Order: sequence, then C-alpha cells, then structure tokens
Amino acid sequence: LKWGDEIEYTVVYFDRERKEARLYLSGCDFLDELQAEEKRSPDSHPTTWRPEYSSYMLESTPGKPWVFVGDLSEFNDVEPNMKLRRDEITKLLEGTNASCLTVTTFPRLGCPKFTEPHFSPTPQPEADGASRSVFYPDECIFPGHPRFKTLTRNIRCRRESKVAINVPIFRDVNTPSPFKETFDDPEAKAEA
Repeated sequence: LKWGDEIEYTVVYFDRERKEARLYLSGCDFLDELQAEEKRSPDSHPTTWRPEYSSYMLESTPGKPWVFVGDLSEFNDVEPNMKLRRDEITKLLEGTNASCLTVTTFPRLGCPKFTEPHFSPTPQPEADGASRSVFYPDECIFPGHPRFKTLTRNIRCRRESKVAINVPIFRDVNTPSPFKETFDDPEAKAEA
C-alpha cells in the first residue's frame, strides 16, 4: 500500500514599512530552483515541488510515496520530511520580504490590494477574464500552465454564471446593521 502527504504553501509578501501582508504573486518564480535538485536526482531526491492553482502557492510532497510495510515505521519519516520541505522553501525565501504560510486561506483574500504586485479584478465581460470575479484577479491564477485558467473559464461557462462563494460577515460593534454590500457587477449584485 502506497500513500503520501501534500502541503500547500502560501507565499506572502511582508511590507514592513506599511505593516501590510499581501499574497506574493511571484511565488511560482521559486519553482525552478525548488525543482532543480529533484530534476538532477529524480529517483533519490526526498522532496517534490509542483505549481498550485494560484500563483502565490506551491505544493510539496515527499519525493517518493510512503510504502506501508505493516509495522507503521514509515510514520517516523513523515514529520522529518515535512520539516525538510519547509526548510527548503524557507532557505530559498531568506533575504526577501517573503515568507511561507500553511493556512487554509489568506485572511485578506479578496480585499482591495491583497496581492503583491497589486492587480484589480476584472469582472466585466469585455475584459474576457477567466474568472470575471469581483474579488479575485486573474493574475492570481498560475500562469505557467493553461489548465488552470481553462478550468476556471470552463466552470464559469458551464454554469452560465460566475461562481458565487459568499463568506459570512463577521459582525462586531462597527458592522452596520443591516449590512449591505454594493457592487457594480450585475451578477455580483444578484448574489449579494
């Protein structure tokens, strides 16, 4: 029985002067260097690195699948391999204003200016974007392979509408009641 694990790293740019953290859209630029040793020694390198859907994300897996041998001893190798992968990407990001996080989602995802460099969403049909999202610029989608933008465009075309994922509003003393979000985009207005 073979099995494995996968860790998705989110690369974040820290602007220390402004005290801001933004998703670093150049995260995929580190991929070649992370894959270099694996390409030199494909049968023996202990880690692999692959692109993810978003250009600020990188996926890591063990170099080879773990093999269940019946005594669970391979579990002793999992955590050290995860540490090795984190060490590889951390070392590569040293000296930059970037760092990697392993979080389910970035807290500012979809907020104005949440990327580095900054791009704005293009929800208008005439923009011919893949997602036409009111929150997520197409520049966030990994540009190195056409499957990611094609997948996004195909889902939108098959649905004959944009994907609407509305997150509940955190209500505190500063939240207007009733809370109403306004959009210029007709599809977004209908979903708000």
